[in-house]
Amino acid sequence: MRACVTVVLAMLLATPVPAVQVCQTTLANGLKLVAVEDNSSDLVGIHVAIKVSGRQEPEHLHGVRALIQHQISEVVRSQIAANPALGALDVALGRTGAPSLFNVEWDFVEASVCVPTVELPKALELLAEALYVAELPEEGLANAKADMLGQRDKATTGVEGAYYLLRAALLGRPTGLETIYGEPTTLANITSEQLRAFRAWHYVPANTCLCLVGPLSEQKAVAAVEGAFGALPRGEANDWEASGPAVPYSRARVGSGLGLGQAVMVVGVAAPPVTEPEFAAGLVAHQILSGPNGRIQRDLALARSLGLTLAGRVPGAPPPIDVLPVVVEAQPYVAIWSACDPRRVEKVRSRLVEHLQAFIEGGVSDEELETARMRAATELATQLHIAQTSAALINRCQMFGANPESIANLPEAVATVTEEQLRAMATRWFAFDYVGVQMPE
Repeated sequence: MRACVTVVLAMLLATPVPAVQVCQTTLANGLKLVAVEDNSSDLVGIHVAIKVSGRQEPEHLHGVRALIQHQISEVVRSQIAANPALGALDVALGRTGAPSLFNVEWDFVEASVCVPTVELPKALELLAEALYVAELPEEGLANAKADMLGQRDKATTGVEGAYYLLRAALLGRPTGLETIYGEPTTLANITSEQLRAFRAWHYVPANTCLCLVGPLSEQKAVAAVEGAFGALPRGEANDWEASGPAVPYSRARVGSGLGLGQAVMVVGVAAPPVTEPEFAAGLVAHQILSGPNGRIQRDLALARSLGLTLAGRVPGAPPPIDVLPVVVEAQPYVAIWSACDPRRVEKVRSRLVEHLQAFIEGGVSDEELETARMRAATELATQLHIAQTSAALINRCQMFGANPESIANLPEAVATVTEEQLRAMATRWFAFDYVGVQMPE
């Protein structure tokens, strides 16, 4: 097995991600553009990120970004329905879906889609119109508020609820639910005028990062974005501040959820941001823990310690425990979620922390390391070879301070991580643990 992994990893290193032509420019109105020429297909990945975080939401407007994104989705639907010329674009958006095309994150809002090259001008014009110009439909505001409250109710229980509590422990701040979904009292009082004012202030080119990945020369990419976004007024760049860093001590947050039959917990450690050379080692550590052959699923004693009945479980199914993916954000983390008997929470937490902090002592086998490096490198290479995921990854990385030209080297970086680098990374980043727990009421 080890020999096979070594051969595959050698092949991967011998065939790195092809060198890409990266264009970085800023339009006259302040919009930052990264264009990557990729001639592997006729598709163009588009990712637009607007740097407006939950910290920009006044307390009485918590949830305003989510309402705006919901309204923008309705604008896109109605524009496509009213314009037969956008029929092909409708098919492209159908692969993404308008609700997920526009998304709200902790530190920014985003739009992401992949279209045929011939549809690029229409897609960019549609995005520019919907994000910055189109009137938000007042008649749909009540439905948007109801949808947000429904999503919020789901997010307060189960894994997602524990995830929000983990983030609160990690960052030493409120859970963030109020800025992603809003609070019932604040949502009820937000008016259309307040939505429009907030959007006019923050949704401007000066706060925007845009990435294109596809078969476009630098000249064509810049011309396409200029044509759709260039005439928009600059606006004033806000005082954007991303989340983080992690608090320098271990911390836990506990909540409760209706309908839970067991405790749900997320246990994690801070991971290096993408601007740090140790970022690659953090991705490899994640792969050592995750997957059907990772340390977590192989730990039978951990599975037994969950204290859950086998009744209703599918025979051969893995236990309700898994490693969350590492996401490019201001303060990434490596985290594991688990369901367990409420009486076993501390025992399970302790074991999960042992797994996370074991990297500080080393002890990674050659086979574990080679397999994890291969999986991490393959995952990154796959992302970079798909136009839409490549555009999102590159835009997120550059938004958080990484050089877009260095992103293509990430697969090679993770494929050469050593045990010493893993230990040094863990010593610096994994010393404190953060826990979010949802207990049944």
